[in-house]
Amino acid sequence: MENWIYPALQGLAFWIGHRRSIYPHYNLGESAFVAELCNLIQAHLDSTHRLKCEVRFSEFLKGNDRPSILTERARADIVIDRLRKKGGKGKRTLVAEAVVELKRSQCSAAVIDKDLQRLAAVKESNPTLSAYLVVIGEASRPRRFVSENGTALGSFFRIKGTK
Repeated sequence: MENWIYPALQGLAFWIGHRRSIYPHYNLGESAFVAELCNLIQAHLDSTHRLKCEVRFSEFLKGNDRPSILTERARADIVIDRLRKKGGKGKRTLVAEAVVELKRSQCSAAVIDKDLQRLAAVKESNPTLSAYLVVIGEASRPRRFVSENGTALGSFFRIKGTK
């Protein structure tokens, strides 16, 4: 697992607590969480990595075959690319290393499932790509994934409509 994900998620948890202490009755939008997660991830990336936002899922597909879940307008919230040497002349190219989707825990199960299906489709096309779904619970826990005592409900979750 990438060394940038844990400190970024921990920082996001503290940032949410900070924002709630200032605005206890105002729930932040998904875009605010994505923006702050980008800041925190960027702070932990080395010089060989690049962060991009709102990248079309179709950019990850090899060939012309596109699953129906990956519509032309579907975009990944965050993508981490790595600079890799290509060829003998020292040319460098960016290669996608990780894709991150973020959802608020108040979203319906169907909306979260769609993101999981998109991530699964991209992962199927690019087996070496890491795919993350970050579910944010603001003043509540995502009951689908987290127990009463705050631990994960399981290690694996089946994604409807995928292998």
